[in-house]
Amino acid sequence: MRQAVVEAKGAEGDHRLVAYVSFNPGRSLLAGEIRRRLAERGYEAPRPGFESVIADVWRDLLEVERVGRHDNFFELGGHSLLSIRATVEVEERSGRALDPRDFFFRSLAQLAATT
Repeated sequence: MRQAVVEAKGAEGDHRLVAYVSFNPGRSLLAGEIRRRLAERGYEAPRPGFESVIADVWRDLLEVERVGRHDNFFELGGHSLLSIRATVEVEERSGRALDPRDFFFRSLAQLAATT
Protein backbone atom coordinates (compact mmCIF):
# COMPACT_ATOMS: atom_id res chain seq x y z
CA MET A 1 0.00 0.00 0.00
CA ARG A 2 1.32 3.40 -0.95
CA GLN A 3 -1.09 5.74 0.78
CA ALA A 4 -4.19 5.59 2.99
CA VAL A 5 -6.67 8.27 3.99
CA VAL A 6 -9.57 8.03 6.40
CA GLU A 7 -12.45 10.51 6.19
CA ALA A 8 -15.57 11.11 8.29
CA LYS A 9 -18.69 10.90 6.12
CA GLY A 10 -22.40 11.09 6.82
CA ALA A 11 -25.06 13.38 8.14
CA GLU A 12 -24.56 15.59 11.17
CA GLY A 13 -24.49 13.45 14.30
CA ASP A 14 -24.07 10.22 12.33
CA HIS A 15 -20.55 10.28 10.93
CA ARG A 16 -18.77 7.14 9.73
CA LEU A 17 -15.12 6.59 9.02
CA VAL A 18 -14.39 5.68 5.39
CA ALA A 19 -10.92 4.54 4.34
CA TYR A 20 -9.32 5.09 0.93
CA VAL A 21 -6.13 3.32 -0.11
CA SER A 22 -3.79 3.51 -3.06
CA PHE A 23 -1.31 0.81 -3.93
CA ASN A 24 2.24 0.89 -5.21
CA PRO A 25 2.55 0.74 -9.02
CA GLY A 26 1.84 -2.74 -10.32
CA ARG A 27 -0.08 -3.74 -7.19
CA SER A 28 -3.82 -3.51 -6.67
CA LEU A 29 -6.82 -5.16 -5.09
CA LEU A 30 -10.41 -4.77 -6.15
CA ALA A 31 -12.90 -3.67 -3.50
CA GLY A 32 -14.55 -7.09 -3.63
CA GLU A 33 -11.22 -8.80 -2.96
CA ILE A 34 -10.57 -6.56 0.03
CA ARG A 35 -14.03 -7.35 1.42
CA ARG A 36 -13.49 -11.06 0.83
CA ARG A 37 -10.18 -11.02 2.66
CA LEU A 38 -11.68 -9.10 5.56
CA ALA A 39 -14.60 -11.55 5.70
CA GLU A 40 -12.20 -14.48 6.12
CA ARG A 41 -12.19 -13.70 9.86
CA GLY A 42 -14.65 -16.59 10.20
CA TYR A 43 -18.27 -15.47 10.05
CA GLU A 44 -20.55 -17.26 12.45
CA ALA A 45 -24.22 -16.35 12.56
CA PRO A 46 -25.70 -15.04 15.81
CA ARG A 47 -27.43 -17.61 17.98
CA PRO A 48 -31.22 -17.38 18.30
CA GLY A 49 -32.44 -15.21 21.14
CA PHE A 50 -30.54 -12.28 22.60
CA GLU A 51 -27.63 -12.51 20.13
CA SER A 52 -30.08 -12.24 17.24
CA VAL A 53 -31.75 -9.20 18.83
CA ILE A 54 -28.41 -7.44 19.17
CA ALA A 55 -27.44 -8.39 15.60
CA ASP A 56 -30.72 -7.07 14.21
CA VAL A 57 -30.25 -3.74 16.00
CA TRP A 58 -26.67 -3.39 14.77
CA ARG A 59 -27.66 -4.31 11.23
CA ASP A 60 -30.42 -1.68 11.25
CA LEU A 61 -28.33 1.10 12.80
CA LEU A 62 -25.12 0.44 10.89
CA GLU A 63 -26.84 -0.40 7.61
CA VAL A 64 -24.69 -3.50 7.02
CA GLU A 65 -25.73 -6.73 5.29
CA ARG A 66 -24.84 -9.14 8.08
CA VAL A 67 -23.59 -9.18 11.63
CA GLY A 68 -21.83 -12.20 13.08
CA ARG A 69 -21.24 -13.45 16.61
CA HIS A 70 -17.59 -12.38 16.54
CA ASP A 71 -18.16 -8.91 15.09
CA ASN A 72 -17.42 -5.75 17.04
CA PHE A 73 -19.76 -2.76 16.83
CA PHE A 74 -16.98 -0.25 16.15
CA GLU A 75 -15.23 -2.44 13.60
CA LEU A 76 -18.51 -2.55 11.67
CA GLY A 77 -18.59 1.26 11.49
CA GLY A 78 -20.27 2.20 14.74
CA HIS A 79 -19.34 5.14 16.93
CA SER A 80 -20.05 6.23 20.49
CA LEU A 81 -23.33 8.02 19.78
CA LEU A 82 -24.64 5.04 17.83
CA SER A 83 -23.64 2.72 20.67
CA ILE A 84 -25.99 4.67 22.95
CA ARG A 85 -28.79 4.34 20.41
CA ALA A 86 -28.02 0.63 20.08
CA THR A 87 -28.30 0.01 23.82
CA VAL A 88 -31.63 1.83 23.96
CA GLU A 89 -32.97 -0.12 20.98
CA VAL A 90 -31.75 -3.47 22.36
CA GLU A 91 -33.44 -2.77 25.69
CA GLU A 92 -36.69 -1.76 23.97
CA ARG A 93 -36.72 -4.97 21.91
CA SER A 94 -35.56 -7.39 24.59
CA GLY A 95 -36.00 -5.80 28.01
CA ARG A 96 -32.30 -6.45 28.68
CA ALA A 97 -29.83 -3.63 29.24
CA LEU A 98 -26.28 -3.40 27.85
CA ASP A 99 -23.50 -1.03 28.87
CA PRO A 100 -22.41 0.98 25.80
CA ARG A 101 -18.84 1.09 27.17
CA ASP A 102 -18.65 -2.67 26.62
CA PHE A 103 -19.13 -2.13 22.87
CA PHE A 104 -15.52 -0.93 22.60
CA PHE A 105 -13.83 -4.22 23.39
CA ARG A 106 -16.42 -7.00 23.20
CA SER A 107 -17.85 -8.99 20.35
CA LEU A 108 -21.58 -9.44 19.90
CA ALA A 109 -21.42 -12.88 21.56
CA GLN A 110 -19.45 -11.49 24.50
CA LEU A 111 -21.97 -8.68 24.97
CA ALA A 112 -24.89 -11.10 24.89
CA ALA A 113 -23.22 -13.27 27.53
CA THR A 114 -22.78 -10.35 29.97
CA THR A 115 -26.47 -10.02 30.84
